[in-house]
Amino acid sequence: MTTMTDAEFFNKLAPTWDSTRERQPQLLQQLTTKLELKPRDRVLDLGSGTGVLLPYLAPQSAQVTAVDFAEAMLELAARNHAGLTNITYLHGDILELALPAASFEQITCLNFYPHVKDSAVFLSKAVRLLVPGGKLTIMHDIPRSAVNAIHGACAQVQDDNLPPAAVVAQRLTDVGLQVLYQEDTENYYFVQGVKP
Repeated sequence: MTTMTDAEFFNKLAPTWDSTRERQPQLLQQLTTKLELKPRDRVLDLGSGTGVLLPYLAPQSAQVTAVDFAEAMLELAARNHAGLTNITYLHGDILELALPAASFEQITCLNFYPHVKDSAVFLSKAVRLLVPGGKLTIMHDIPRSAVNAIHGACAQVQDDNLPPAAVVAQRLTDVGLQVLYQEDTENYYFVQGVKP
C-alpha cells in the first residue's frame, strides 16, 4: 500500500472542500480586522487552499500572494476569486519556495499551521520574508479543540495538532517576533507577532 503525500491528500479533497466547511463571514471579518491591513500592504497568505481568506485580504491590500502546495486547491481559489485582480497564485511548499527577503508587510496562515512539518524552519523563513514592522498571524476560524478533533479523526493528518496559543506565542518569541495577540477562545484561535 502506498502512502499519499499531504499535497496529494488535499488535491483529492479540493473538489468538495468548500462544501464541507461552514462559512463564518462575520468571524472571518473580525479576524481580518485584527490584522490592521493598510492599502500599501503586500500580504503572503500561506496555505491559502481554496482562498477562504482572499476576499477579506485583497480589497484592503496592495497585493496578495496566495501560496499552497495543493495545486487543485489553488486552481479553485483562482476560479472563485477571478474578480480580485491583485492576487498572485503560487503553487509550492513554502519551506522550499525562494521568495525575496523583506517582501511582505503581512503573512497570514488561516487553518494551515498544524500542517507545517518543521515549525522552527517555517517560522524562521516567515521572519526573513517580513519587513521590519511586518506581522505574522496564525489563526483558525474554529476553536483549537475542534481543529484537533477533526485532524485526530483522519489518518492522513492525525498528528497535525494545533498547540495551545501560549506554545505558538513562545515559538514566535523564539524566532525574534514580539507577540501582539495570543487568543485561544471557544470560537477562534489567533496568535500574531510583529518583527521589530
